[in-house]
Amino acid sequence: MNYSPLRYPGGKAKIAPLVQLLIKKTQLQNTTYVEPFAGGSGVALSLLMTEVVDQIVINDYDKAIYSVWRAIKEDSWNFIDLIRQTPVTIEELAAVGAGSIISKDVPSKALALTRAELKIKENYYEGKNK
Repeated sequence: MNYSPLRYPGGKAKIAPLVQLLIKKTQLQNTTYVEPFAGGSGVALSLLMTEVVDQIVINDYDKAIYSVWRAIKEDSWNFIDLIRQTPVTIEELAAVGAGSIISKDVPSKALALTRAELKIKENYYEGKNK
């Protein structure tokens, strides 16, 4: 199962069973999984949700991806509200592309970047799945 809210073509979630197997075979205990290039964090979230590791540390060089995870972790309720209130329309995608998303009425820059990232991915995948 992929627990990530972000979907990537070629994402690492597919290798989660292999990483699980490696951790179990080496009999690691009290394990922290560190993912410096998290992206959708498919492996990290899978390991955490299946209790193969005790905690995860995720990061990403891409500021938009980093902001998504930071908003989820530090501003969860506003993140949820943002998802619920954001219409999925061509106009919204155009606003994201034009960069005007930052000036929209959102509580923080992290949430603004998060909104932009999620809308881009949502519209990308919606178009690919038709």
